[in-house]
Amino acid sequence: MQPMLRTHTGRGGFAIAAVFGVATLLTACTATPSPVHVVGTRSEVAVIAGEWEGEYHSVETGRSGNISFSLKAGTDTAFGDVVMVPRAVVPSTSDPRSAVPGIPTAPQVLPISFVRVATSTISGTLDPYKSPDCGCTLRTVFRGTISGDRIDGTFTTDHSDQSAPQQKGSWWVKRKVVAKP
Repeated sequence: MQPMLRTHTGRGGFAIAAVFGVATLLTACTATPSPVHVVGTRSEVAVIAGEWEGEYHSVETGRSGNISFSLKAGTDTAFGDVVMVPRAVVPSTSDPRSAVPGIPTAPQVLPISFVRVATSTISGTLDPYKSPDCGCTLRTVFRGTISGDRIDGTFTTDHSDQSAPQQKGSWWVKRKVVAKP
């Protein structure tokens, strides 16, 4: 099985062990990560060939998670997904429709839809997805700087509800296996 972008999001204060356990379980249950077309020159794309793993985190949302991405040398199609584990919620006793921090809800697999590599930078987008908080559609873009076997970056998430504020966060991945041509 190809590695995938795994994320564990305990939004706010999260239990790392629980999130890693859920992300690992979800990764094992996912048959094939989504294919992702990678754009860039042959030499630029070759810089990210291999298997990558890391994490993302947003202080604003309290979400965090694991990331995995795989690109075979000499190809322009990578495989990867983000597994988002929503912040823990539990219904309030006074109003069952409300939520307060508590038990994590089900993780979501968020396919990466596009990746561009240019010199020492990488950028891309995730497929639009439903927010675990509001049910509205979210769109996430990411950017990163490639430095050898590590990429560090930021992401921004916009809501379909234009009145909602943008959410920002950071991410990193480290190459675990270098792809051979």
